[in-house]
Amino acid sequence: MTRSQLRRVAIAFALVLGAANVYFYNYAAFLALNHPDSDIRFNLYGDPQIEGDAKLKREPTTGKYDLLVNDYYLQHIYASTIAAFRPQYVVTMGDMFSSQRTNKE
Repeated sequence: MTRSQLRRVAIAFALVLGAANVYFYNYAAFLALNHPDSDIRFNLYGDPQIEGDAKLKREPTTGKYDLLVNDYYLQHIYASTIAAFRPQYVVTMGDMFSSQRTNKE
């Protein structure tokens, strides 16, 4: 493969990746266009990756960044779906048992 062909493939890949990123980042807004308002609107959020301080004790460096990215992602999903669907009720569900709260036996 020549250098110019490789450059074209890289540009095409970057364009497809960029378009997919824009679509998925605004996915809730695209869904809201197809759903008219109803009498009762509620959002349910479930994140099995909600972790506490146990992650920081196990993995001090990577755990901090992992928790930061997870928190940012959950905040983005929450804000985008609230703006798109304007729910009357919001329920957030997480793990029933955190790893630092259970007995290891």
